[in-house]
Amino acid sequence: MHSPLPRPTHFPPRALKAAIAVLLAVLAARAAAAPTATEIDPWRPSGSDFLIAGPLRLNLGFVDQSGTPRVAVVSSLQPAQLDGLPGGLVQAKNSDLLQAGHFDALWSAMKAGVCNDVQQRILQLVNHSPNTAYDMQPCVMNPKGYLTANFQESWEDDSMQNVTGRRINFRYITPLNGVTFWVTSPHTCHHGDNCPTEPQDPVYTVVFTTAIMITCTSSQPNATSFTLPVACTSTTSVDIEDVIGGDVTGQLVAATVQWTQQMVGEAASIVASGGASVPEAAAAFAAEAVNVAVKGLGAAIAAVTDQHLRDQVSAWIIGFVGSPTLGANAQNINADFSALFQNLYMAYLGGLKPFVVAISPQLDFDFGLVYPLPAKPQLQNTTAAANKGSLFSPTIAVSQPEVVAGQAIPVTASFFRGAYVNTLNIAWNKTVLGAAKSALTWGPPKVTITTPALTFDATNLKPATSYGFVVHECDGLTCAPLSEVLTTATEAAGSNDVTFWLDNNTTQKLGSNVVSTSGNQFETNITIPAATTTGTHLLHAGVPGSPPASATIQVCQPGGCGPSVALVNTSNNTLYPPGSVVEAGNPVVLRGSKFEPGQSVWIWVDSVQGTKAGTAPVGPLGNFQASFTMPQIAAGKHNLLAIELKPGVKMPPTQKGNKPVFPPSDFVSASVAVYVQAMAQ
Repeated sequence: MHSPLPRPTHFPPRALKAAIAVLLAVLAARAAAAPTATEIDPWRPSGSDFLIAGPLRLNLGFVDQSGTPRVAVVSSLQPAQLDGLPGGLVQAKNSDLLQAGHFDALWSAMKAGVCNDVQQRILQLVNHSPNTAYDMQPCVMNPKGYLTANFQESWEDDSMQNVTGRRINFRYITPLNGVTFWVTSPHTCHHGDNCPTEPQDPVYTVVFTTAIMITCTSSQPNATSFTLPVACTSTTSVDIEDVIGGDVTGQLVAATVQWTQQMVGEAASIVASGGASVPEAAAAFAAEAVNVAVKGLGAAIAAVTDQHLRDQVSAWIIGFVGSPTLGANAQNINADFSALFQNLYMAYLGGLKPFVVAISPQLDFDFGLVYPLPAKPQLQNTTAAANKGSLFSPTIAVSQPEVVAGQAIPVTASFFRGAYVNTLNIAWNKTVLGAAKSALTWGPPKVTITTPALTFDATNLKPATSYGFVVHECDGLTCAPLSEVLTTATEAAGSNDVTFWLDNNTTQKLGSNVVSTSGNQFETNITIPAATTTGTHLLHAGVPGSPPASATIQVCQPGGCGPSVALVNTSNNTLYPPGSVVEAGNPVVLRGSKFEPGQSVWIWVDSVQGTKAGTAPVGPLGNFQASFTMPQIAAGKHNLLAIELKPGVKMPPTQKGNKPVFPPSDFVSASVAVYVQAMAQ
């Protein structure tokens, strides 16, 4: 059969593979100076230390709606483009770590506290009689630090065991900070006092570097790539570069300015060369510049005793200066890194993969996620699929065991197949990651509709007619390939009509009901023809082309219906057919009719010589309903017998331990066959 719609054009599989390869290559090209054609994980060799002169960035690689591979900084994407994408991506996009100048701003906010911590610690450490530190001067704090990223493939853990895997050390380092103070000496005069015969107490300048290190480790044991999830920890240090004799505050400020200019110039030259000149130790020049600057800060020592004292002060301080302010800020930065990686992991679990990290030619640190090419949506006729996969056959059940010929009996019908005569419900799967907006083309006649839903009801169709459907699914960033054409047809007129008949007389329709496409349960009243013979009959119901469902009924003439009992299906208030299964020890409900009003019935198993199961009163219309627990009897075929003494009949005398004996003429009775099975263990 030819398709009612032209076959859609779409990316062939080879083109799709080529597109994703180009996409990954573009991401790698942005992340590395000279990527290879297959580079999708631009991890650096262990020990590589790179200056991060630009910001941290979050990139997303994708094929746009026109089919062009692109890489975009996520912060540049509009809300509509991100709508419906994994929530972790949007949360990661808003991380403070991705803001330009974030680390310098943090340092600016904390440096006064760090200075105070260092000053107080020096006052504590240089307290060795007869020496004490005093007249602590304001700190010279470098206004700018620098960020590096160090890639590692092996390291020693806390137990001194060698570990292999992948981790990155982010270090924010601020060098060339200093503080000047005076120290008491037995041979010198207190600073500020007038001592004509003694020199003043020696003055010293401590030059120190602060460092915050965030170590982020791939949680996968023995990882061979930096894969998510990632766990981060933080450490800090205040490293004493030198203790210099003399007040070199002015020289320190000048050295800081020179160092900043050198660092900025070096970074600019690397960027200008497209990253081609970046050595594996790209941040080494910054540390070397600090060493040169510190060596240039030397001051004249007035006396040998001052030199000796300087060595003592240096020994007291070096290795023992810390900063609670630095530690608290490191914990906050670590929490930000942990949250960023957690959000990236949630985005990864949401389908954005692979995940890569890299240093760009502009000395930015890039986190990269890839939006894989969506698959073709798969369309289906959902009504036909539901009917095909149904686990249940159609059933009908009655709510009373007997009916008088010429009267109606209530019937409950379940699990009849919903047919699609004038409508087709078409559904398809979502293959894009964001909020989907689908263009569905169908016909004949050819119509295109746009919908955010994944389902469509085609209505007012012609019966027994073929229709074709094709969907093009997009989100704010990309589009899936066109689906294959789904060709499906409506069913013939009348195929959703459930018809009722008695026994084999299919030509005499006793009633009908139209089933909706949902195939829900329905109830109807069926009139039994007045000429129907007394006795047991089969009531049938069916739709064209399918096996019918049946229920046993007892038909009697007016005034001729006798007592009857049946098991009740409490879920829909209908009756189970004779021979239904009951379980020993489980509840049973028995319904009876045509008994004597105002009396009581006894329920026995098999006979009055068997096991008594329960009792129930008979209502004014001769009906009863008894609820009881099925006795623990042998499994197999049994009968439930309902017995009622006729009005005026008295209980016969019996000897102790014997059961009463009733003549058949003294009671009204009815029974139903059941199959008893043992209680499930």
